[in-house]
Amino acid sequence: MNIWTKISAFILLSVANVGAQAGNFTVSSVNISMPSRQPTYALTITNESADEPLSMQLDAYLWSQKDGQEVYEASKDILISPRVFNIAPAASQIVRIALRNRQDFPVEQTYRLFVKEIPSEKPLEEGGVRVALQMNIPVHVVPAKVDRKALEFKYMKLPDGSLALTAHNPGNVYVKAVEVKITDIATGLPVESAPPVIQVLSGATKVYPLAAAGASTLPGKNLKIQAIGEGLLIEQTVSFDN
Repeated sequence: MNIWTKISAFILLSVANVGAQAGNFTVSSVNISMPSRQPTYALTITNESADEPLSMQLDAYLWSQKDGQEVYEASKDILISPRVFNIAPAASQIVRIALRNRQDFPVEQTYRLFVKEIPSEKPLEEGGVRVALQMNIPVHVVPAKVDRKALEFKYMKLPDGSLALTAHNPGNVYVKAVEVKITDIATGLPVESAPPVIQVLSGATKVYPLAAAGASTLPGKNLKIQAIGEGLLIEQTVSFDN
């Protein structure tokens, strides 16, 4: 099994800036971008059920990447109106989103908007299962002057003996690299454990494991990395010494 395959307790959507559906509701966007000088946005949530009302709740979290991990912290930076509401069958609700502190930040500010369905209190039929769905939407407050730079990669052996790739973002806005291809230069073969997508916030470094310690098959010492990220063509060769 590819090490990037994960089973999630919720639906995580952070793809193109288009609408998406989770269960009985849809949202008009799954990637919110707001200019720092006018950080406001209108999100439309639609109840796709023809006969069941929906109860919804939205919460904002400060989104950072620390020690190579995704970190979400409760935040009051984002104003949400309304935050809790009901949607009649086949109806829609417009939710206004705004940043409290309006200023021209030198570095992109990043948040996550959790759009959560509140479970119905309607009694279940015998044997029924109630599932409440949730979307996790990226929110980017973009500085007036964007300095997007290509990711910088390093190839290393971690203290536990595993091999990993680190990706550092030196720019002032996030970079999401897709079509990631990592090739073992010695053999010309692709590294099967390569992550399909690499996303790094401004100034952050993410760690992507490539091989566990003692694995029967290990990548060679020299790797070639190719990807496309936010209009940037990324191509870099990385090496490590035992």
